[in-house]
Amino acid sequence: MTSTVEPLVAVVTTDLSAITRGRFVTEGKLQKTAATGVGWLQANLSMTPFNSIVDPNPWGSSGDLRLRSEERR
Repeated sequence: MTSTVEPLVAVVTTDLSAITRGRFVTEGKLQKTAATGVGWLQANLSMTPFNSIVDPNPWGSSGDLRLRSEERR
């Protein structure tokens, strides 16, 4: 059995806790992701440096942001 593994690309941001977080996409979807971004919940602003969510969380799980990469030339 032969299988191929497509490389992953990270789309990351550094949050207000100085922790770098992000999403991974396959290399084949990078062009589309560069144009549309990846989903990112506002609850990210409630993450602590210890990878837990503060309680109470004023944002909850509502809303959706788009994390888009910068185009580098």
